[in-house]
Amino acid sequence: MIGWYRLLIRLPGVVLEDLWVLPDYIGKGVGKKLFEHAIGQAKQSGAERLELDADPNAEPFYTKMGCRVVGESISEWGRAIPHMIYDL
Repeated sequence: MIGWYRLLIRLPGVVLEDLWVLPDYIGKGVGKKLFEHAIGQAKQSGAERLELDADPNAEPFYTKMGCRVVGESISEWGRAIPHMIYDL
């Protein structure tokens, strides 16, 4: 396995809880394929939007995929992280 994601369906939205790619495969399109698959699953569920809390280092990736920052959340470690939405 080189990557995976976890999608939580909570209509009217879904939450992309995790999306991970092994470091050797970052920048090779794996994350994009996983994200696109998650979007397809979210649309199939009838959701209106996909939400996620992005690691600050991953924010540029999610922005490139079409997400927008709508606020911030506080991680379990007390760190501010961007809360993002992708409109379906």
